[in-house]
Amino acid sequence: MDDFTRRSRMYLNVIHRTGAAGLGSGLIAVGLGGHLARHGYLWHLDTLGPALSPALSTILLGVGFISASAAVRGGRAASTALVVGGATLLVMGLTAVTMLESAYNPFAFGMTETILSLVAGALQLFVGAYGRFTGRLPADNYYRQQRHRDSGSSSAPAVGLGLADAVAARELAKAERAVAERAASPQQTAAVAALRGVPFDDRVSTWRSATALQV
Repeated sequence: MDDFTRRSRMYLNVIHRTGAAGLGSGLIAVGLGGHLARHGYLWHLDTLGPALSPALSTILLGVGFISASAAVRGGRAASTALVVGGATLLVMGLTAVTMLESAYNPFAFGMTETILSLVAGALQLFVGAYGRFTGRLPADNYYRQQRHRDSGSSSAPAVGLGLADAVAARELAKAERAVAERAASPQQTAAVAALRGVPFDDRVSTWRSATALQV
């Protein structure tokens, strides 16, 4: 694992583990608060609206506990827990929308529960999918390289390319990271900006041709 990939993995680990710990703890607090308010404790929460339904309070506790526990295990586990938990809450929220005006509402979801489920699910899904499932991952992305390795391809940043393209891909990734961190030279900034609009699969060859002309 090269230095770029190692830093990418550490960065995503921090995002996913911190997100899982923070969102998980928040869901546990909301779920526990819903149960306590319904049983007569935390009576002052009534000023914020009706107590949550028992079903949603229990589900939030479960999803929050799983997310917070996954944060202890590692970044991949945290990301997976966030995605699965977020998708579950989103599906529940979307299903609850169809039941608001229906006589069949077994989980007693109201507008408060529906909105909370949708918002919490969207947040979990976004944080969990960040840097892992988005379509245009950089060449040094840890999860992108893992997928190439699992499919039998090389884990090098420029999979299936020649030596010149592999070097160009590494230089491009370095320049893009420098631009993102606002540490790029004027030449790097101009070269990366010139690639806007270039199809993703053609970016390496375009970068190699452009840098070759500058030599």
